[in-house]
This record gives sequence, C-alpha cells and structure tokens, in this order.
Amino acid sequence: VSARRGVVAAASKRDDQPEDWQLKYLYDGGCTVCNSLVKLLKSKKGHEKIWFEDIADPKYAAEKNAGITFEEAMETIHVIKAKDEEVLMGMEALTALYDITGMGWLFKLAKLPMLSGAAEIAYKMVSKNRKSMGDAADGLLALGRINMEERGEGSCTDLEGECREPKPPVDEE
Repeated sequence: VSARRGVVAAASKRDDQPEDWQLKYLYDGGCTVCNSLVKLLKSKKGHEKIWFEDIADPKYAAEKNAGITFEEAMETIHVIKAKDEEVLMGMEALTALYDITGMGWLFKLAKLPMLSGAAEIAYKMVSKNRKSMGDAADGLLALGRINMEERGEGSCTDLEGECREPKPPVDEE
C-alpha cells in the first residue's frame, strides 16, 4: 500500500545526497538484517540510484523524510520515491529496491512456495549466527526479509532483539 506522507525537503542538497537518486531507503543502521540488505544492494549495479538513510543516526529527521518518524520507520521497511515523494512500504518497498538493482528475479524466486519456507528457516538461523557465518549470510538474510515482509512480519521494533547489532564491549579501565 502506497501513501503520500508529506513533502520531502528539497530546498537544499545534503552532503550525503547522491546525484540523481530515485529511491530513498530508510533503514536501521543498528539492525543486522537491514545492514545485510544495504550491503547486498550496494554490491549491485543500480545502487547509485538509492539514497540510503539511516534512521538510527541521531541526525535523522522525519521532516526530511516524508514525515516518517523513527518509530514508524521501525515498523516496516520504507522507501521514498524521488519523482513524486510517494512512500512505499513493506513488499512494495522491497520490490522497488530489488528491481532498481536488477535483482527482481531473486525477489520472485524467494516468493515461490517451495522456497519461501526454506528461506524463512534459513533466515532465522542466519540472523542468530550471522557474525560467525561471514558475508555469505547476506543473501540468505535478504531472502528471509522478503518472506517476513510478505507475511507482514517485517517489524524490527524490539531495540534489544535479535535483529540488532550487538553493542561493542565497553573497555573499563
């Protein structure tokens, strides 16, 4: 379901704004799953058309992102289209990201009934053991994210949950 949520501030170009961006992906920089998707997208041709906006950054401002608050962005994946400031959410947002990077085929593959159950199991296993599995886990996490969104389970609202990056150890001297 698309919704026009407000006007994206376009008065002045920001330092981190890519040239000719078409989609702005609001992601949680503290989430392993979100970071895996960012890493996967950035590795593909077409990623330069995506503006990656970290909602966990203290400088994140809803008024510069179609009025989408941090809490709203945590509920499901959000993408803002540059052309008309239309906000895409959930499966529609993922479809846009995968299509712009030429991975629409992966999206279709992950939705096949035979693979969706396996992708969900792999996603749960990989998300808990991602650090020890290395970069090969990123693709599996992306497939699992597709299936979560399709079922409406794309939320990452638990700020201490398994999708969060572990905090670095504090050096107490």
